[in-house]
Amino acid sequence: MSDPVSLLTLTLPQASEATGISIRSLRTLVSTRRIPFVRVGRAIRFRETDLTAWLATNTEPARS
Repeated sequence: MSDPVSLLTLTLPQASEATGISIRSLRTLVSTRRIPFVRVGRAIRFRETDLTAWLATNTEPARS
């Protein structure tokens, strides 16, 4: 069975607040398929684990 934590989903406004990315930018990332998302009917949801992994892979290292 799946890890229950991976089943937690966020709406666009919740994902926006959690990541600091505007809703408009999130919609653009979804429409260009550059961020993982789940479609539930017409609604778009984000798994917390997917967002965390996406942020980690898209984080630029600090300059020394």
